[in-house]
Amino acid sequence: MSRRGTTDASNKGHPGNYGQLLSLGSVVQCNVSDKHSKKRVKYHVKSLREIRRAQKYVGLLIPRLPFMRVVKQSSANLCSLMKASSFINVRWQTQALLCLQEAAEDFAIDFMNDAYLCAAHAHRVTLMAKDYVIVSRIRYKFDKSLEVYFKYTSSSSTQNNSCH
Repeated sequence: MSRRGTTDASNKGHPGNYGQLLSLGSVVQCNVSDKHSKKRVKYHVKSLREIRRAQKYVGLLIPRLPFMRVVKQSSANLCSLMKASSFINVRWQTQALLCLQEAAEDFAIDFMNDAYLCAAHAHRVTLMAKDYVIVSRIRYKFDKSLEVYFKYTSSSSTQNNSCH
């Protein structure tokens, strides 16, 4: 007797083996067209279709509420660092937040495009951190406020290269 309580000898105690429970006289009809009804789409065609759909989309890429939370939190942190008691309760207009979000997305897209050009110049498809560093060095070469950042990244990259 099997675990399911059936006495069929063809089951042999395997509860998942239901195909053998059919009697020999029954006829099973298989529809061959069901197997081939869906056409397989090649991967590159599917990815190109997704790229075209994303290029047609004109909305914002970053969701509004998380972006608003980040802006409000960073403005509150900035006000607390400045110790400006008059700016503790900063209020943002929705149009100002939307303008800030559009500017941030435009900056990020341009930055990533430039980083992708650096990766393509190095005969790579994958973006790496060094592409972003190169783009920021080229873009902000004459900005003295980022000079400390570049000294730190260049010294850490030389230390990593010396270990190999």
